[in-house]
Amino acid sequence: MSENWYYADATGQNGPVKLSDLTDMLAKFPSAAEVLVWREGLSDWTKAGHVPELNSFTRGPPPLSDDVIQAQPPVWKVRWWWLIFALLFLGSIGSSDGRRMMAWRSAERRKQRRMQRDSQRA
Repeated sequence: MSENWYYADATGQNGPVKLSDLTDMLAKFPSAAEVLVWREGLSDWTKAGHVPELNSFTRGPPPLSDDVIQAQPPVWKVRWWWLIFALLFLGSIGSSDGRRMMAWRSAERRKQRRMQRDSQRA
């Protein structure tokens, strides 16, 4: 068997390359099993997934089961329009409530200070 391999990608026919270089290159393809390869001894271009020497390098991981997919928490992404929503709607509601709460908290602090001063004088 020849150690010279050829492969075809979007740029056309490439090679010759050694088997170790070919396996490294196949790892970069998203669907390595579909890459056409040829070497001396093969009658025609063959998908890498059908060549015994390359079969172990072209297999991907097994598909995820539904249990694994459902067990993962959803990923929340901040969308740009959330900021506009928050500024327009929540900002207008929160501002009057926020001012009222700050006024109440300030009055409570004044009461506490007044009570501390009165207790210190006595």
